[in-house]
Parts: sequence; structure tokens; C-alpha cells
Amino acid sequence: MSKELKIASDQELDHNLKNVKVNGTSSALDLSRESVKTKDLTVDGKLTVNGAVEGSLRTEDDMSIDFGGDELFFINKGERVVTFKHISETIPSFIVHGANGSAVDFFSLLCSSNGATTISTEDADGVEADLNVNADGYLKLTSAAGEDITLDVGASGEILIKENTGTYTPTADNHVATKKYVDDNAGGTDTAYSTYQAMNWRMSSVNNYYTGNQTLGTSVTAGDFGVGELKYSIFNSYEAVTLQRVRINYYVSSTEPYEFELWDVTVPSDGSTSASTAVKIGDTLETSGDVSANRYYSITSGGLSYSLSASHQVFLLCRYTDGSGTKTANASVTLGMTI
Repeated sequence: MSKELKIASDQELDHNLKNVKVNGTSSALDLSRESVKTKDLTVDGKLTVNGAVEGSLRTEDDMSIDFGGDELFFINKGERVVTFKHISETIPSFIVHGANGSAVDFFSLLCSSNGATTISTEDADGVEADLNVNADGYLKLTSAAGEDITLDVGASGEILIKENTGTYTPTADNHVATKKYVDDNAGGTDTAYSTYQAMNWRMSSVNNYYTGNQTLGTSVTAGDFGVGELKYSIFNSYEAVTLQRVRINYYVSSTEPYEFELWDVTVPSDGSTSASTAVKIGDTLETSGDVSANRYYSITSGGLSYSLSASHQVFLLCRYTDGSGTKTANASVTLGMTI
């Protein structure tokens, strides 16, 4: 039992802290009328603070908070904010409470045997406890060797893959393919192919587009497709289709670079002399570097997703972009489409 310590009557407490000395020896206790200052403090009973606690709690060493109950919680203005809780001796959890310190709407982290961790949200009245992960940088999910990564959506839910809130389009072999990409590129359920076997070009001017032996000039307009050019159409649409891909197997007569372009041209109405519209389909297809004369080559292009209306026709134009003189090219062309 602690012994009583009396302060002499000639010693008065004022607003300044004064050290308590015993037989002339300084103690660890300083007193004033309003304050107590000490070094080590041991509380064998309950510690109650009636009033505001100001400042910060700081230690130069490690600090532990050892609580004997099941919960350690932090309160803000009477409402729980954070709770550390022992579900059992081996399963600790960390809980962030929802609005107004809710005990039934919360976010939690639970760590069990072997470090197995569960991240959960809880909405007692519904399913609005959404979990958003916003990374201001790279986001990566990695599992141990032989362990799966599972995406398990609830009933009637969807797994959505977006790119800047829009539809995501894969561009590499290891990218996830969306339904739209598969439908556009795998042909959906009704796929058709059309092959034109004997396309020939005889070209006498550099940079001029040709269909067969008919020159269209260095730029293309609907008026270029008149009665003399109709016979070079490689496809006529009886009904609307979606062009998905093209494959061109070709050989040329010289080593200069060549370009191929697909064009959507309206079928002229009866009595007309030329088409009314002409629209380029997809990108220009270029030969890869110099090619050898009279050798087999192939160019393919997928992902066209081009809607071709009924009563339209497709032309394949060709030109050489370097050199001079007369050049020839020969090809078979296959169009893949969905109907």
C-alpha cells in the first residue's frame, strides 16, 4: 500500500508546475493547480478522462495497446468509427463503420489461419455496400503458382470490362476478348465468305489507283465508277451484311511497294452512267517492304466491322507508289462477313 505524502503548509500550488521532492530528492511528479506531469504512469484501475484530450500521442519506442476484452474501438462525437475485434483467439478483424457508427453497415478485414484474408462490405438492409478500388497507378492481381483467380458474379449480375468508361477493345494476344469483339471478329452465328478468283491490274502511272486496267487517278470519287468499271466489282450485296475481314493473295510484276484499298460503291440506278457514292472501307493495305517479282504474298485485315448496305458493291483498288512504267498485279480476294 502506498504511503501518504503530505506537502508542507508553506508550499502553495499555483498555475506553474512544480516538482515534488521527497527529502530533497526530485521525483517524477510535477504538480500545479490544473496540471499533473509525470514520466511512467501505472493505472491499476479504470482510467476516466472527463474533458477534451488534446495534442497527439507519440512515443520514441514501440507502443502496444493490450486490451483484455474482445473489442478496441475509436469513437468520434459519440459514434464508432473503427473497431478492432477478436472474433476468436486466432481470428482478428478490422472494421470501419458506416454512417452514424452503424454496427450493421460496415467494411471489414478479417485475417484467419495462414494469413488467409477476407475483405467484406455489409449492407444490412440491401445490397448497396459497393466496394470500389481506385488505383492512382498500376493495379495488379497476382496469385501463387497453381492458384486460381476467380471472378464470381451474383445472380443476374454481369462482369464488365471497360476502357475509360467505354467499350474495351483488345489489342494484344493476352488481352481479354469482349463479346462485342468476338461478335465483330469471329463472325457471330451466321458467317459467310465470298472469294473473287481472278483480279488483274495493269497500271501505267505511279500513285494512280486502278481497278482492272481502268485508271481512277490519285484520288477516288463516286464518278470514277462508271459503266467501264462495273465489271471489276469483287462483291455485290443482295442484302445488308457486315464485312469483318479480308484476305488478299497476290503476286506483282516488280519490286516496288504496292497498296490495296477496299471501296464501298453504290450500284448505279437504271439508266445511270456512274455510281452516286463511294466510301473507303478500313485502312489501306500496304505490301511489307520490297517484294520480289512473281512470288506469292498474302495480306489479311480483321476487325473491319463495316456495314455494307443492300445494293452496294465492293471494289478492290491497287496502285504502286514508287518507280515508273507499266506494272501488273494479280490476286484472289476473300471477304469474310456476317449476315
